Amino acid sequence: MTDTVFQKLLAFNHWANNLYLEKISSDELISESCINLMSHIIGAEIIWLQRINNQPITPSAFSPKKVLDLINLNQELTEKWTQKIAEIQMLDLPLVINYKNLEGLDFSSSFEDILIHVCNHGTYHRAQIAKELRKGGIKPPSTDYIVFSRG
Repeated sequence: MTDTVFQKLLAFNHWANNLYLEKISSDELISESCINLMSHIIGAEIIWLQRINNQPITPSAFSPKKVLDLINLNQELTEKWTQKIAEIQMLDLPLVINYKNLEGLDFSSSFEDILIHVCNHGTYHRAQIAKELRKGGIKPPSTDYIVFSRG
């Protein structure tokens, strides 16, 4: 995967998270489950960065958070992912991460696959939020990649 693709993927994820965070912070009718799903998306990004950095996992990363905290975390995490991409690109090696899943099973995955997973994971759960918003009569933001790419 080229530098540009890594950076685009990360920028898309940040952009899409921001659109949903703006939406759920601006409407009082948003259900708690939408906030919990955004907390889960951000929590997963925290845990994957911990795995990549060989740090202890904090399962509390999935705990529900306030929308303002999620907005700040989204920015902070994007910066950390950007730094990690730069570090890995300087190594110029395919980086394999050895980690345990939340059940304690051992796995190995490439950094590239982890980054793709993190972004797909966010897309999946944002779609769940979109469905929840529609059920409540609220129009969700359009976060198709092609919309993002049109700038």
